[in-house]
Amino acid sequence: MTLLFKMAWRNLSRNPRRTLITVSGLALGLALAISTWVLFDGFLATSMDALISSQGHVLVEHPGQLEQKNFYDTVPDSDALLQELEADPRVEHAEPQVTAAALLSGDAEAAGATVLGVDLVRTRSRRSGQVAEGRWIGGSGEAVLGDGLALRLQVAVGDEVTMMSQAADGSLANAVWIVVGLVNSGSDDIDRSTAWIEMTQARGIFALDGYHSIALRLVDGGHAVAFVRDLDQQERFTGVPSDLGLEDLAEGVDPYRTRVDASATTVARSWKSVNPMMGDYAEVSEVWSLVTIFIVLATAAMGAMNTMLMSVLERTRELGVLMATGLRPPHVVGLIVLENLALSVWALGLGLVLGAVLSWLTVEYGFDMSGGKGGEFAFSGVSMDPVLRGRWSVEAFAWPTVLLGVVTLGASVLPATRAALLKPVDAMRAER
Repeated sequence: MTLLFKMAWRNLSRNPRRTLITVSGLALGLALAISTWVLFDGFLATSMDALISSQGHVLVEHPGQLEQKNFYDTVPDSDALLQELEADPRVEHAEPQVTAAALLSGDAEAAGATVLGVDLVRTRSRRSGQVAEGRWIGGSGEAVLGDGLALRLQVAVGDEVTMMSQAADGSLANAVWIVVGLVNSGSDDIDRSTAWIEMTQARGIFALDGYHSIALRLVDGGHAVAFVRDLDQQERFTGVPSDLGLEDLAEGVDPYRTRVDASATTVARSWKSVNPMMGDYAEVSEVWSLVTIFIVLATAAMGAMNTMLMSVLERTRELGVLMATGLRPPHVVGLIVLENLALSVWALGLGLVLGAVLSWLTVEYGFDMSGGKGGEFAFSGVSMDPVLRGRWSVEAFAWPTVLLGVVTLGASVLPATRAALLKPVDAMRAER
């Protein structure tokens, strides 16, 4: 074995330029694979954080909201249920949500808008960190507008806006608010059409006897489906087929928006059912990452295979002499495999360092999906920071390292087989 190591080293050092190019190609492939995984992990984490911050791990709502989002169907006995859910040790945070359509007007202009009620005690709204001018809501009689909506209404911080709409009981809903802040979320749709007011005021103005939904953030988000199934055991709750594992459904039944128990007054859905596309993406993301880096590394390994084939071709006469003097085919295979493993070990050291540097760049600086224009980036209906940054993980380094070994070992099969099948007499007659 020691002799084979010496021979492998001698063979690789014969053509240092080719060896260096091969090692560099493998190292670059490994670095790209690592940084790609880090970026994929960061994208998934960012999109999940944005989704959970707006919809929670579990969404509790009135069954009527499944058929069509509407203003009138609120969660029965909302306040008591909210307190009950907050008392569950598995729930980290519960956020009530109220949404209404209204006509807002300033001194000069009027525009339609979506009014969102904000519970100042419970709500951890990321919008409060996006206030571009003024401040966040402090109490009743105040409103924060998207800066695009303020521009449409031609109002500024300190101005009054008048709201008119229809309340849930059919009466006229109207109010006058002081604009205390302007939000720039980066999303034109949100900034041009949204106003935020205090929750108690919102429920009073619109005559709502409950919340439209309650978003739950769990201590362990991985147990969202299990939490929904536990709620389904309670008389008032029901789930949807996708969360309850029901597969034999009648034709036309939507597994994400059909309540299982028609008599239940409240529906609970996991984030995977609220946003099926994100759920599917989360499930296949690791497989997709593996496939992507395998393609990258396999492409790089083709270069290593080409190097070994050229080496075998150049050494045909030499291998024939060695085999004629007693070197057996298994030893020839071992020699070629050792040479390839040596290439992969060198590439591993260089690739890990280069991969760490590229990954650091994606984590620190990321990629601006807005093209430098700012604004939020939308994926599957979820608005997130347009600068996609990577996220460190052990898997991002472990899996590419393992796959590098696999593909380089696979790349040695053809050259090793060709060398082992050489006939000593014919090989010694080969031209130099």
